[in-house]
Amino acid sequence: RVLGQSFSKPAMAAVEEVLRCHCSVAVQVDGKPLPRDKRSKEFGLRAVRLSTGVVVQVLGFMRTIRLTNRTFHSAMTTKISEGRLLIRTKENKENMQLMLTDAQAGQLQEILKILSARPVATPRKLARTKEPTQLKVVQNDTQKAPEALSSPKVELRQDCWQFVLQFVSGRVHLSEVCRLFAEEVIRSTGSSLRIKAAMTHSIPAESLLEGIRNRTRLELLDLSGYRMTSKFCKDLLTQNFTHLRHLSLRACRGLSDVALRALLRKLPYLRHLDLLEVSALSNRAMEVQLPELETLLLGSLGRRSPEATASRYENSRVEVSGEVKQRLPVGDRPSINSCFTHQVLEQLLLPELFAQPGEGQMRPAPLSFVVLAHCDIQVFPRACASLRHLDLSGAMLQLPRAAEEAWQPLRVCHQLQVLSLASAEISAGALRSCLSSLPSELKALDLSDTAADFHVVRAVIQHERFKLTHFRLCRCTRMDNLMLSDILWRIHTLEVMDVAGCRSLTLPFECPATHRLRLLCVAQTNLTPDSLRQTMGNSAADVVPCPMNFFDSYRQIPLRLP
Repeated sequence: RVLGQSFSKPAMAAVEEVLRCHCSVAVQVDGKPLPRDKRSKEFGLRAVRLSTGVVVQVLGFMRTIRLTNRTFHSAMTTKISEGRLLIRTKENKENMQLMLTDAQAGQLQEILKILSARPVATPRKLARTKEPTQLKVVQNDTQKAPEALSSPKVELRQDCWQFVLQFVSGRVHLSEVCRLFAEEVIRSTGSSLRIKAAMTHSIPAESLLEGIRNRTRLELLDLSGYRMTSKFCKDLLTQNFTHLRHLSLRACRGLSDVALRALLRKLPYLRHLDLLEVSALSNRAMEVQLPELETLLLGSLGRRSPEATASRYENSRVEVSGEVKQRLPVGDRPSINSCFTHQVLEQLLLPELFAQPGEGQMRPAPLSFVVLAHCDIQVFPRACASLRHLDLSGAMLQLPRAAEEAWQPLRVCHQLQVLSLASAEISAGALRSCLSSLPSELKALDLSDTAADFHVVRAVIQHERFKLTHFRLCRCTRMDNLMLSDILWRIHTLEVMDVAGCRSLTLPFECPATHRLRLLCVAQTNLTPDSLRQTMGNSAADVVPCPMNFFDSYRQIPLRLP
């Protein structure tokens, strides 16, 4: 049986593919989920042009599903920029819902145009528009072309533009151009291979492996977002990674502990490893010797959840001028369930404790940049003297109250400059002891969504060696006017301060005029930028009403703080 619309055999004779979208698809018919075809190797949507019009086929299900503008009912497009789309169809009293996720926003928009009987934008149709896009071609680094008209401009180097033109000429569909262009970029030689998020569904595994083989001295490999099938993992192990220093597998689906451990054993000189947003991984994946590893990113950076830990503290509902405010959402909800624990660092820093019988001398990893975001951490991980950046966001640290005063987890970190304990489940007394045990010149500190109180802030201010330039206390329910004024007045090195979401901050507020302060974020508070600018006098600080992100999801390392 065919869902959506039936077609006769003559109508299927001439098939011209318009669009192919690889994504995750879930189908419900009258509220019941439709089973998938386990033997199918392809999931997503495929738009083809028949003699009767354009039809959208759903791939990967036992029953054939075809969508047209006659069966299309409605769509929910609020999340289309995030790669998600909900489509509703109705025919013969049969209601069907399709949920598309992990797709490209541009492809989802084209599917909507097809189903709503709007023409598909092809290169030939774009050429007939009244205001074509003006391309600004750059001859070289010093000599540039004159400014074009007010129409949109795309700035390309001349060699890059000629490289694109050889693919566009003679081809009708833009999807084919993008696919062939991406494959040609992969096949080029060099010392790095980086896959962009928009290219993950356009590059077949064979082309990607060919691109790796063409790079005899590959030093950087970034496969973020690529789907790692078992066959691709096996083929990947046959490649030569002797010179590989940088490996990023962020958000790669299908990666297992066994496959990752086998791959890491072939990378003795690896220095950078990014495994953020990779599910189903545990400490067993890191049971290898990495004697030169300096940067390690594990876990999930999380996303804002309206219901997450909204009532974590007693005073999460505050009263300002007699008016009861709504609870402010705090905490980050991890995108995946990470199984990494504090022992993953011990395996790298103390490899002799986990060595198998017969193995030779093992060297500890010289870690300097560690991110264990929203991992299953209940014990503070072992630190090392070479550590410069430590992110334990979302850690659930268990510590007896009697042991808080003598707790010194960071006493060996003499080089630590950036520390993040955002959304960590840790008491105020333990947090104060943790910061007091740090002997280094700390420059950036993030205590957002924690139990930081007046005593914690006072410990930071009175620390003799701290030279804070960036301080973040977002959504701290105990943050008030006195604490903020004390921070701005007494931390003379402070340049960026973020108190977004601290609803206890109220007007009037006397903001001291500091000379080094550049940015002050007061988003989602009762403070207004205009009132603060008036009280700050001649200060050059910029009061911004929007939240800030110190680490920018670790898209670029080394970090560039705002």
